[in-house]
Amino acid sequence: MRIWMRSIALAVWLFLPAIGGAEEAELRLTLPQALKLAAAHSELMQEVRGEVVAAKAAHRSAGAFANPSIELGAAGRQEELDYELGLSQEIELFGTRGLRLKLADNELAIKQLELAAARLELRLLVKQAFYRVLLAGRSMELVRDGLQMTRRFSDKVQLRHSLGQALKSELLRARLENYEAEEEVLRAEKELYVANASLNILLARTPGERFECVGELYVKQEGYSAKKLVARGKTERADLVALRLSHQSGKLALSLAKRELLGVPELGMSLGREEGEQVVGGSLSLSIPLWYWQGGERAAAKNQIALSEQRIAGLERRVELEINESLRELKLSGRRLDLMKKSLPASNELLDYVSSRYSDGQVEYLVYLEALRKHKQVKQGYLTAQADYSLRFAELERAVGGEL
Repeated sequence: MRIWMRSIALAVWLFLPAIGGAEEAELRLTLPQALKLAAAHSELMQEVRGEVVAAKAAHRSAGAFANPSIELGAAGRQEELDYELGLSQEIELFGTRGLRLKLADNELAIKQLELAAARLELRLLVKQAFYRVLLAGRSMELVRDGLQMTRRFSDKVQLRHSLGQALKSELLRARLENYEAEEEVLRAEKELYVANASLNILLARTPGERFECVGELYVKQEGYSAKKLVARGKTERADLVALRLSHQSGKLALSLAKRELLGVPELGMSLGREEGEQVVGGSLSLSIPLWYWQGGERAAAKNQIALSEQRIAGLERRVELEINESLRELKLSGRRLDLMKKSLPASNELLDYVSSRYSDGQVEYLVYLEALRKHKQVKQGYLTAQADYSLRFAELERAVGGEL
């Protein structure tokens, strides 16, 4: 009776962690949910968002007029005090304020495009981490199945050894295979934990938080035209559009610098008393850019224009190269995936054939062992090929500059 109660207590103790794990709410995470969480909370986006906020504040102040100036002066004896109160205001002519507003518009648009580019980079990182978790989870299931297969194989060897039909070396080798299969399970568990932690970090969660990735490891994509993708990338990629805006900003800055050569007019009026009589006056002045003849701002703007032209040309070439390379890698990955898929039926058939023949003593031990290893290798290769295809497609989206 006491032994029976101890057995029950031991069973309950072993079962409690499974109950606790079931009760502990796990987040079922799809890829769209992961992308949304990362965009909202990832630390990678915070700095760029701060720059956008600063650009919006600069944009609001760009349209403000220059502050007026007030001047008060007094002189004379107390009974014959003369005074003068003056008010002056700089006046922006020749489209100066409009140019400044356009520059601010461009700077805000550039920061927003940088935010879009950062979001695109984050999207690729999240997809890579998400598919890594999916692959690690499917690999975990595979190695556990492989462990069960190895144990069944070991049981067959044990049976044949007991009947005198297998050598002791075969029995010992089968036990070693069991140990190796158990070690594979441990490695798969570690890989899954590391993959989960990496995705949690991108989602601004603690590395150990539990969740379950839900989704397909692989979705077949239709054929894409390289010419159309390149045209889209050169039109829509945020970093390329931002460079074109920077080039336009250089031209605006150059125009604004040229306006400065014309001077800044200032309109003023005054009210005062002089020799006991009220005096009203007005003034119009113009600042002379005497020390502006070297034109440092003009030189900087011209340099910005030249550099942006070079960068635009270079980036356009790089965009075309990235898209063509990504598309080529996607097609190669698809071919590898098709080959691995075709290998699965042959691998299953080989294992079934060798397994039945080994039980009858018609196949040697090493042949059976090689068939078992090859079966596990083909199934793992198929999973890896699926994940690789999805990652290649994510890289193609990054190269194009948006979802496909």
